[in-house]
Amino acid sequence: MIPEDSLRNILAPALSENNYIFIVDPETREILFAFSEKPDDELTEFFRKEIKKHASVEEIKEIKVRNERFSAYVKEAFGPFLFVQLMPNNLLSSRINDIRIIYLISMAVIFVIGGFLIAVLMRINYHPIKKLNKLIEESVISRSTPNDKLNELELLEYALMQFNRENINLKEFAAANKNVIRNYLIDCFLAGQAKEIDNILKTCRSVELEFRMKYYCVILIKGNNIQNIPDTDITEIFSLTNTGINYQIIIHRDIHLNNVVVIYGSPANNEQRSLIIAREIQKHLNEKYNGDIRIGIGNFYDSIFSINTSYEEALRALEYNSLFSKSNIISFNEIMQKSDQTVNYPFSLLEKLEESVRSGDIFGIRDTIDQLVDHMKTENLSLFWIKNICYDTVNTISKELLRKFKHFPLLNKPYMEKIYGSDINTFEDIVSIMKEISEDVTNYLSVDRESYELRLLQKIIRYIRENYQDPDFSLQSIADSLQMSPAYLSQYFKKNTEQTISEYVTRLRMEKAKELLLTTDMGVNEIAYEVGYYSVPSFIRKFREKEKVTPGQFKKIHSC
Repeated sequence: MIPEDSLRNILAPALSENNYIFIVDPETREILFAFSEKPDDELTEFFRKEIKKHASVEEIKEIKVRNERFSAYVKEAFGPFLFVQLMPNNLLSSRINDIRIIYLISMAVIFVIGGFLIAVLMRINYHPIKKLNKLIEESVISRSTPNDKLNELELLEYALMQFNRENINLKEFAAANKNVIRNYLIDCFLAGQAKEIDNILKTCRSVELEFRMKYYCVILIKGNNIQNIPDTDITEIFSLTNTGINYQIIIHRDIHLNNVVVIYGSPANNEQRSLIIAREIQKHLNEKYNGDIRIGIGNFYDSIFSINTSYEEALRALEYNSLFSKSNIISFNEIMQKSDQTVNYPFSLLEKLEESVRSGDIFGIRDTIDQLVDHMKTENLSLFWIKNICYDTVNTISKELLRKFKHFPLLNKPYMEKIYGSDINTFEDIVSIMKEISEDVTNYLSVDRESYELRLLQKIIRYIRENYQDPDFSLQSIADSLQMSPAYLSQYFKKNTEQTISEYVTRLRMEKAKELLLTTDMGVNEIAYEVGYYSVPSFIRKFREKEKVTPGQFKKIHSC
């Protein structure tokens, strides 16, 4: 059995003045121990009798003594015995009420703190509203301030009314300037930007610009007096040529290139029809205005959003057309067919140029560019193909110099702008550009070669000095870093320094090892790893080979 004093000490935290605890044997239903701060013999005796009346102790839920009710709490404890606690009902009710009060107070505190936090957050969230209020007052109300001070909602309503009024004014302005908007929208289609604009077709309809046909192409008209030719003359020619045929034309003035752009819509992809129309336009306008009319025609496309491609094709056709002494009509397809049949493109010369640049052959570069110019002249190529060859020349040189030097300052020169600029109209203009390219490249290579050699050597030495202490350092790691072959790297370094990379690395390691021997307390093993040797014997052997003494002897000699 457990001593009563020990058991009392264990149960002490659960004891109070009105709390009674009993340890009961469930088989004999005898009270083995009774505990309370104020023992009550009458209660104990009554409880003992009450136990006898019931079949088991667990059935006892409540007892009444001296007109006072006690609730019973029964639980197994201390092995086979039962733990029974009697507590006055009024004390239990009091504790429940205390719990309720604590709960209510806690809820009240939560509501107060929550309300405070909500007020703070509302204040924080109200800050953007205040800024909006201030913005409206500054940008809207200042224009026509009402006499009365407006609250936030009234201010917002007033601002919306003002913006709606301005929106109406903008729509009225747009309606009065439909031609300006119409021209802007056509420019967007020709530049290939139409797909990026939301609801552009709806905007087009608002300015009476609709696309009703399935196929569209571009017909470009150029001439000396083209700006003096009214749109009505071109429209009339279309109406005469397309009698009984469903079609659509949209006439647009390209003020930058001084061309008339005709967007021709048709229910079918009919290139022959566009050629017939172009001939009639050229015939009538030449007769009436003597304007040396030249026309370029792009292909048909089944979406108005592809009209920019047809426009670019028409521009190339018109450019090709400008090479001839007499006015002409050229379609883009006709250029492609002629190109396939007649152009002898100088692929071999461009390959030769590429090899000359790669090897740094200045004389070869100059000679190949001269041969390209002669080829253009003897083949009697059109300006279209001449410009393409000139472009490929610049591209070939740039690509190889970038591969070799990683940087090519001449790329900053506006070669491409010159080649495809409006000022290049003759073969002599192209020859001038080719000569400029030849001189720039050969001068750059001849003047900068020594500088390049020096920079490359500096890169190799910098990499070695930064990495020689790594045990994994090798010739291959240098070559990989500088994107060179190991064989060429070794040859290049030997040529410019009169020593091999291995000799240079060994010298660096020995110098560092001597420094560490004289200035630190590091052991030979530590120093070997520090200067890049996996094997300590290898380090000692190499050190003795270079200094004629071991590392330990070196330190002893120079420390005295």
